[in-house]
Amino acid sequence: MLLKAGSYIRHVSLRIILKFRDAIFIYCKKPLTILLVFGLTIFLQMLAITAFWFLGRNMGIQAPVKYYYVFFTLPWVLGAVPVSVGGAVVVEGMLAYLFITFAGVGEDAASALALCQRAVWMLASLPGAVIHLIGAHLPEEAKNSLENPKEFFVDYKKAID
Repeated sequence: MLLKAGSYIRHVSLRIILKFRDAIFIYCKKPLTILLVFGLTIFLQMLAITAFWFLGRNMGIQAPVKYYYVFFTLPWVLGAVPVSVGGAVVVEGMLAYLFITFAGVGEDAASALALCQRAVWMLASLPGAVIHLIGAHLPEEAKNSLENPKEFFVDYKKAID
């Protein structure tokens, strides 16, 4: 039984390593694209944080924008650690704590900002959820063949493009 489990773990690990290697080869073929995507990601994150700064200003929070750039980034990164579902409670708690402790914001205002941040992301995710639920993200051959739709998800062997 241990040999069978060891063989399975070895097989799965090898598959993961090979997928990782293939991904590195694909990404290394287009370094300019990676740099542009990275820059676009930074720009869009800064845009989102600036929007939260405007939201905070409208809520009466007078903290400078530099606090927002630091205080929103840290909880978002730590919220990616799988301690809770989607970082729920971890992100909001840490965000409120940082604003209360370092920016001198009241508990009610900091908690409201943290909860508004979660609500905004949930509302912004609804169109993607609808697209996913109706299957609009799947390749055409997956839409036409409903026999085994799961095979068209993350680890589909055939090229989609």
